[in-house]
Amino acid sequence: MASIDRQMKNSPRNKIPKNRLWFWIASGFGVGLFPLAPGTIGSLWGVLLAYPVQFLAGFSFWLGYVASLVVLFWLGLATSGRLCRFLGIKDPPVVIIDEITGQFMVTALVARTFWSILASFVLFRFFDICKFAPCKRAERLPAGWGVMSDDVIAGAYSLIAYHVIGAVVRAIQG
Repeated sequence: MASIDRQMKNSPRNKIPKNRLWFWIASGFGVGLFPLAPGTIGSLWGVLLAYPVQFLAGFSFWLGYVASLVVLFWLGLATSGRLCRFLGIKDPPVVIIDEITGQFMVTALVARTFWSILASFVLFRFFDICKFAPCKRAERLPAGWGVMSDDVIAGAYSLIAYHVIGAVVRAIQG
């Protein structure tokens, strides 16, 4: 029991600057503090942010999508890098703006159905957790670049897999 208490006292969660806006953005408004699977729970933020964008059409959709993605990425780059430097940890679990951004990237571009959104969630979590090349290499980039880049790559893999699986299913169905 004493070793658990010692670990908790040395935990990055106890050093977090909760009075700073950049902390709240990097942590998905505190979701990154969840003790179990903060990245998976954070990905749900990405789904929620993508859902309204899915209702836009034509130029409005692309403007909303690109603007949202750029804002999320740059906010993530700035805030995750700052929190990583503050904690002295390369990619602490409390930082989930990267999962939010990667999941948004995928979910906004799939059909607005329960199964499509679920597939985008499962695929993104799979590729984010497995870290296929070049995700591992991207993680080695400095500060916020490493945090954000691997999730954007995982998002790209997820989109490709989603569309390949969809094409195979349509071909099988005739």
